Parts: sequence; C-alpha cells; structure tokens
Amino acid sequence: MLAVHRGDYEQGRARLEESLAIGRAAGNQVSIATVTNNLGYLFQEQKSYLDAAGAYAKSAAAYRELRDKLDTAAALCNHAYALLAQGDVISARALCEDSLAIARDLPDAKAIAWSCLDLALVHLHQQDWNGAQLLLMESLRAGHGLVHARADEARIAFCLKGLARVAAAQGSHERALRLFSASEALRVDRQRPRTWSGTALWAAPPFDAASVEEWLSRARAELGADGSAAAVSAGRAMSLQQAVAFAAQPDAGSTGMGTDEEGSVKSHDPTGPRWPDSAKREIVKR
Repeated sequence: MLAVHRGDYEQGRARLEESLAIGRAAGNQVSIATVTNNLGYLFQEQKSYLDAAGAYAKSAAAYRELRDKLDTAAALCNHAYALLAQGDVISARALCEDSLAIARDLPDAKAIAWSCLDLALVHLHQQDWNGAQLLLMESLRAGHGLVHARADEARIAFCLKGLARVAAAQGSHERALRLFSASEALRVDRQRPRTWSGTALWAAPPFDAASVEEWLSRARAELGADGSAAAVSAGRAMSLQQAVAFAAQPDAGSTGMGTDEEGSVKSHDPTGPRWPDSAKREIVKR
C-alpha cells in the first residue's frame, strides 16, 4: 500500500494482485478479504468507482464469512463511498446504515464514531441538515475520550468540516467559517486511509472541493472581509478540545451533549442518543 499512498498505482496494483494470488493459493480468507478491500481503495484513488465498488462488495462479503464485524463495517462504508461517487445515494445510505448498526451491535466506540460520521456524510449529500447534524454530534460524543491516535483526530476534523457545512446551510456563516478553519488547522484530515484494531483500511470521507468552496464563498460574502478574517482566525486558534466544545454548544439540548466549565464534552442523556429509525434495523447479514 505504500506505493499507492505515493501515487504509484501501477506498482501498487501489481503488488496487491500478487498478494491476492498468494492469499488465494494459501486459502487465507483474511488475506483475501483485506487485499480485496485495499484493491478497492486503489481503484477509488484512481476514481475508478465502478471497480472500487465491486472490490469493496467482495471484501465485505468475505469479512462476513469470517464473522469479522469490525472489518465488515469498514468495507460497507468504503463501498458506500464508491456508490455515492456514482450517484447511487440510496444504496450508499443503506450500506452506511448497516455499518452503523453493526458497530452498535459490537459495541465498539470507535466504530460507532466513524460509522456515524460516514452516514452523516450521506445525509449531507441529501441536504438533510438535521439528520447530518445529529449523526455528526453523535460521532463526537461516541468518540469522546478516544483521542490518542492520529486517526481519532482525523475523525474530529471530518466532523467539524461536516458541521461547518450544516451551519452554512442554516445561515450561521460565522460558525461555519470557524468550524471549517478549526478543521483545516488540524490538517490531519488529509491523512488516509484509517484503521484501528481491524485489518481493513477505511477510505477517507469524500468532500467535494468545488462544493466546499461554493458555500465557503457565500459565507465570506455574508460576513465581509473583516468578519471572515476574524472567524477564520478564531477557528484556527482553537485547540482540538476547544473546537469540539464549540461544535457541541449550539445543539446540546437536541444531541445529549454539552460542555462543562473546562470546555470538555459531557453527555446529559443517560438513555443514549436518539438514533434515526433506519439505523436500528436488525442485523441479518453474516
């Protein structure tokens, strides 16, 4: 995968296909599932989304056969991204919902946090701002206290960027610029892929650069040069914990999140988050 990260896709594909052949010859199902997923990642990097979707689907099926829930969740979300890039929003949403349900069934805090983020991005694509906000805030809540690795910081950066999009859509332009600038200041959201205790690489959430610039431009126009500069400066100056606390404040009552006197996130709802009905389905796969 090092060659893929360097952009040498030809060498990367050759290495992965060689690894896949070795895994098949040895009957190593874990290797087959993992390498197939990574081939999907390579295709996705090349914008060959049809091939990526096919590889991710095979990987998810293989992980299910292995009863590996964590990596199944990863492959499902990766598959969803490839479908989303092809405009199949409905199927992408269903896959992300399945991934989130699997994560909750484990339960695994990191998997829940990432799967909430992944499903939120589909809601953003559908311009379901309230649904996206609920899931993004749940990702922050579920993953709170897990920031001990770069991947967790990357998740927070993606959440902040998603919440910035929600704020822009709701007309909160100063908030949008602050959140987006805080996300950019972390800079870790450019690192990909992501993984934790599983073997599958999780592809980075897709943000359309042109779309991002469009709503950022509107926010800057609304605030003016001085207001925009002040919002950007404030966002860049926030620490990771301050950015999370800032993101939590406006919607604490509806998400079960709030902040204590030190700016740390806390939960007010002992019953847990209010999940969309679509995320509560029984797991019938595997």
